[in-house]
Amino acid sequence: MPWDVGDVDKFKKGLTDKAKRQWVAIANAALSRCLEEGGADCDRRAIIRANGAVEESMAEQEKQEAALQEAVTIKAQAKQLLRAAKALLNNKSLPAALRDDLDAVELALRRTWDDLQAEMDAEDAGIVNVKYDIA
Repeated sequence: MPWDVGDVDKFKKGLTDKAKRQWVAIANAALSRCLEEGGADCDRRAIIRANGAVEESMAEQEKQEAALQEAVTIKAQAKQLLRAAKALLNNKSLPAALRDDLDAVELALRRTWDDLQAEMDAEDAGIVNVKYDIA
């Protein structure tokens, strides 16, 4: 029997509407394939396949959300450090060597995420000394 979104909660609770649509598509495709192949117990196998695929998708989404939250935290920390570096740079009695180091830190913190991705890509490709055009 083909399923629709209204059937999903009987087999898998707590899914978003998008995940329910995904579940239906997977379950119906698995059911159809099983029936075409003359398989046995096709309903149960299709439900298991859909449940597993949706759980895997949800786990991947949770990983992506955690990575995004970590990036947001890192960005907030970098902004806080940038503010502190600016405050130190305003101190006229700051030694020149420390001022130069803080200037370098400030420049590094002003990189965009695209700049950082380009640097990582360059490192992966074995390219050294990536230059940044900081506006």
